[in-house]
Amino acid sequence: MAHSIGAKTNISSITVAILCGITLLFGADLLSVFPKVILGGLLLNLGISFLEQWLYDTWGKISKMDYGVIVIILIVIGTIGFLEGIAVGLLMSIALFVINYSKVEVIKHELSGQTLHSNVERSEKLNSVVEQRGNQIFILPLQGFIFFGTAHRLLEKVTERLALDSEEKLTYLIFDFRQVTGLDSSTINSFNKLHIMAENKEFKVLFCDIKKFMARQLAVEGLLPDDSGLFIEFSDLDHGLEWCEEQIIDQEEAATVQSIKASESFKTRFVDIAIYFKTMDVKPGTLIIEQGKDPNGIYFIESGRITVQLETKKGKDIRLKSMGDGTVVGEVSLYLGSKASASVITETNCLIYFLSKDHFHAINKESPEKAAELHTFIVQLLSERLAKSNATIKALMR
Repeated sequence: MAHSIGAKTNISSITVAILCGITLLFGADLLSVFPKVILGGLLLNLGISFLEQWLYDTWGKISKMDYGVIVIILIVIGTIGFLEGIAVGLLMSIALFVINYSKVEVIKHELSGQTLHSNVERSEKLNSVVEQRGNQIFILPLQGFIFFGTAHRLLEKVTERLALDSEEKLTYLIFDFRQVTGLDSSTINSFNKLHIMAENKEFKVLFCDIKKFMARQLAVEGLLPDDSGLFIEFSDLDHGLEWCEEQIIDQEEAATVQSIKASESFKTRFVDIAIYFKTMDVKPGTLIIEQGKDPNGIYFIESGRITVQLETKKGKDIRLKSMGDGTVVGEVSLYLGSKASASVITETNCLIYFLSKDHFHAINKESPEKAAELHTFIVQLLSERLAKSNATIKALMR
């Protein structure tokens, strides 16, 4: 107040301190000799400055709802009391926060199994099976704090997707909790409703990357895991997606899947250059390509499963992708003449056809036409990977 009326030097501060000290030592009786007109004027000036600051200066600078709260606080303080005004203002601010936060979109993206794939690489035809039925998978990456307001929005979104079942039935609903900070206890009721919906409409709900304390909240209510197996927990979105894709492939008739695998045998595809392939029967846990070293050729995975993993400086291994029947690894290093950027380890017993670097160059010299077929196959493989990445990026940018 002293600063606002022009007393900007240290003398004003010292004077105030002296007056307060005298009043403290000799009692409030000294105030009786202080001119009441001056004291009243100071209080009036202080009150008017507050009104100017909070009513006049804030006009147009804050939202109308927030300005309305300030006006109501003023009215309550003026008619009832100061503490009552503070209480009303606090309650109204809490109510406004809940209303505004419920408008924050808890769903970060809406994706399907056609636009987002797991880091599992399969053969072209098995990929087409997943692609054709990808809309059975509905993926909702979530964010922020989930309470009754935002949880209701989740139910609405699932209901909207179920309304499209005539086009493609919802079979798997995936929640990615990686960016969720917490769950309010009131959301349990919403997840109970979701469980009933899943039971009636026959779809499974996957909870991916959910933190332990949130999983415990659901476990207390018997929701995660549940007796019916409708709610399933996975360590991350990638493993959840992989499980859904494997389920879709398993739904195909076994004969159909076997015929797909048989038709995509590398020796069948490259009959004329099969003599250049070295057949390898590899046991699980075998390191076939080491990060930072030359792979020395291309590995064609005829059957089995391998893992491509990145070894970090901290000693932690990060899974980049998993690859199954009909896939290829080592081709990038061969074409670029570079070292392996990641390690490759077998997950299961694998039948692998290995084309060494020397045999690769020999094919180019001795049989250019057959080499062209191999190059076309590799280019098509890399193009499909790029197309998938572009489709995912496009979906995330919507």
